[in-house]
Amino acid sequence: MTQSKIKVAIQATSRRERFDQMVRTIRTVVPDDQITYTFCPNQKILAAEIVDADIAVCFSISPEVFSKAQKLAWLHIGSDGIDHTWFYGLQVSDVLITHAESITTIPVAESVFAHLLYLNKQFNAVQHFRQSREWMQWQIAANIRILNGQTLGIIGTGQIGGQVARLAQAFGMRTIGLRRQVSGKNAAVPHFDQVFPRSRLHQLLGESDNVVIAVPTTDETRGMIGKREFRAMKSSAYLINVARGSIVDEAALIQALEKKVIAGAALDVYATEPLPPSSPLFNLPNLFMTPHTAGNYPGYVDAATLDFAEKLKGFLLGHPLTGIVDKSRGY
Repeated sequence: MTQSKIKVAIQATSRRERFDQMVRTIRTVVPDDQITYTFCPNQKILAAEIVDADIAVCFSISPEVFSKAQKLAWLHIGSDGIDHTWFYGLQVSDVLITHAESITTIPVAESVFAHLLYLNKQFNAVQHFRQSREWMQWQIAANIRILNGQTLGIIGTGQIGGQVARLAQAFGMRTIGLRRQVSGKNAAVPHFDQVFPRSRLHQLLGESDNVVIAVPTTDETRGMIGKREFRAMKSSAYLINVARGSIVDEAALIQALEKKVIAGAALDVYATEPLPPSSPLFNLPNLFMTPHTAGNYPGYVDAATLDFAEKLKGFLLGHPLTGIVDKSRGY
């Protein structure tokens, strides 16, 4: 493939001026005017343009649109997770598939600590003080916890899990992690005091004062936190999920919070999104909730564009790409 005959179909924004800005950003990294960037404001137009595209960039793609591609060599998904747009046709195709990397790592890790501090510093009670105007100094202080010295269990030792662990060590926390397998070569992971294999999930849960979920959704992780796992946790423990709602059995979580099987939880993701206003989750006083904002920030699209631009540069030079999706695992 030569640079002079490459068509890149981009469906990442419905605004022409935003698309033009993205192209200008890409050209600061890949200054080749002979590459054609095609504006696809919606999936219908992407379906038409992907027919003869060499590269497609989008945040999601449907099986119907993907099936239209006749010469596609590379599909780039501009988000960290791709479970929302993963299907059989992608899995069995010969198309190279990549995803965005590192653009949400720091924001999500910072959000984890916002959640940790909210729960451990009893900010729900602090909010009640402001509303009631009742001086509650000692009632609140009696339940405040210091992060220093606590054990933080992190399910997932990838980029986000590693960044959470790094911040946790700065707070003086003991960090333990869970990954699919642990062998001699990967038993030591930076910023983790100890790493357990998937088979020792309940041991990690039992040792943790706080548990953070930071794994992608796969057949292996879907529903991995349920009734048995909540019973394995300390009754004083907090659960934080910034990964995907499908990883936690929501009905089991509601029951665990209502019956005080665990002390509390913080959720940024849900089994159904947008979360229906009728969801019983809204009625739980020991649950802190955010509307899937942990990885969001104003510069997200700019960061995602630069991530793609760097990958495009490597692709044109024939260099090995990072962020390649393992089709056997779906991430």
